[in-house]
Amino acid sequence: MSIEATTISNCVDWALGHGLAFKNSDESSRHCPFTLSPATITREDYADLQEASLLLSRAVCALTQDNEYLLNVMAKMVKTDPLFDALFARYQTLIDEGSVKATPVLIMRSDFLSSILVEVNAIAAGMAPFGQLMSQFHQYMATQFPELSKNKEFSGDWVPNQALDNLAEQIQSVCHIIKNKHQEEADRTPTFLMVIQDHEDNVFDQHLLEYALQRLGIRTIRKTLKELAILMETKAHDRLWISEYLIDMVYLRCGYCFSDYQTEDDANNMNDILLDVRLKLEQHDIAMSATLAQQFVSSKYMQLHLFHLSRDQWKRWGITESEYDRLFHHLIEMREVNKKSIKNLNENNCDEWVLKNQGEGGGHCIFGLKILEQLKTLSSEQYPQWVLMRKIQKNTSNSQVSAVNQGKFVQIEKLNSEIGFFTFYCSLINTKSSLCGYLVRSKSDMDFEGGIHSGKGFLDSLLYKA
Repeated sequence: MSIEATTISNCVDWALGHGLAFKNSDESSRHCPFTLSPATITREDYADLQEASLLLSRAVCALTQDNEYLLNVMAKMVKTDPLFDALFARYQTLIDEGSVKATPVLIMRSDFLSSILVEVNAIAAGMAPFGQLMSQFHQYMATQFPELSKNKEFSGDWVPNQALDNLAEQIQSVCHIIKNKHQEEADRTPTFLMVIQDHEDNVFDQHLLEYALQRLGIRTIRKTLKELAILMETKAHDRLWISEYLIDMVYLRCGYCFSDYQTEDDANNMNDILLDVRLKLEQHDIAMSATLAQQFVSSKYMQLHLFHLSRDQWKRWGITESEYDRLFHHLIEMREVNKKSIKNLNENNCDEWVLKNQGEGGGHCIFGLKILEQLKTLSSEQYPQWVLMRKIQKNTSNSQVSAVNQGKFVQIEKLNSEIGFFTFYCSLINTKSSLCGYLVRSKSDMDFEGGIHSGKGFLDSLLYKA
């Protein structure tokens, strides 16, 4: 695809003007890397992935309510991971005391590469706004520059994507229901609290959701865990107050990193006061995403555990045998790390596996011979912190794909696309999980690690194959 410099400039302006950007430390911004034409998918494959995402959401919902099972499964892993151990202790307190008052809201993103499940994210599952915006951007490209729409890259029907709008509308409904439970609050504006990290660079994705909620009549406020530790108050009917604001729904965009619970005074340990914020939030009459249970169920350790369960065992969470078969088609082999792992791996087959730790976000995977090097450094107590996943064989595009990164035109060789499907479930408004939309992130087959933030990945959208 041949693109003029003025067209690239217009595309960058569109991205920055619509919030398709990251925030720099000096308060400036940079556009997200993006492709200039959409990826393609067959209608059958798209429908298949939608169904798998809904089945996963349904299973996760059921498993988060299965407290006894979750306690037993997670007990082995949490002892070896300081963050999970600290959060698990607070989860156990909630269960033992029966003090949970919050209504769970499952906002989940299920990520697939070549139709194989990479992972599920049930805490801080972001970028739904970016997903919708990229669909709009590619349609803008086809309309504004009609010479491009004649290219084969734009041949086909657009895959609808209202991820942001659908997510905002469902959050709005939940906020109103929580507020309306209390008659004395009839004249109050429903309020949504987003819990954020210090010095967050992905603020535009967050703000886009907030702006959508504000247009729907929802007040939004942003606080860090440190701020909540100081400002949280409990008043009548187990209601949560932050300063003068009565909160209806809490949405975590943090809480999955060790550093989220650290203070400047102690850079080596987590702060119990900050950890207790997670416990206290669930002891209030609010809607909550993500709960501690949701965070545990979407961990890689639980993904490993679920892979090895039989059809009959999945029935515990309402998944039938035929549904299991359709879902298992999207799963890939996972193995626990143990003393036999080094013996079972060798220099010849290391490239067939990926070693993952329990961390969320990018930068937590090890490839090739570095797997053996890492395994040799682990003690037996550290084994449960890691899982082995068979490397997914990527379906790559043979043609070059045009993209923009740091304001410059680039060509991507052998592109492969990871598709994340957003699902939403809250018992207050849903009888079953619903689909919100999708996010597409594409990158070269040569890049194993690194995503949108690092510039290795590119935001993308979908077109049905003609």
